[in-house]
Amino acid sequence: YSLIIDSVRDVLAIDRDSLESVPATLDPSWRSVASHIHKLKDRLLVILDVPQLLEMAKTPAARKSTG
Repeated sequence: YSLIIDSVRDVLAIDRDSLESVPATLDPSWRSVASHIHKLKDRLLVILDVPQLLEMAKTPAARKSTG
């Protein structure tokens, strides 16, 4: 599997101690692919759960498009 990234704006070093659990109020579509969140000064950063994203790619529809 691979991920294609359109662009990168910022690269941040995040201390693991600053990671928080995904809140129940987060949109369900984000909650399903998030492992943690990190609060920035003026926004919320969603940390993606890459293994979960790759697992979602194993759905029957995804297999048909690659096979």
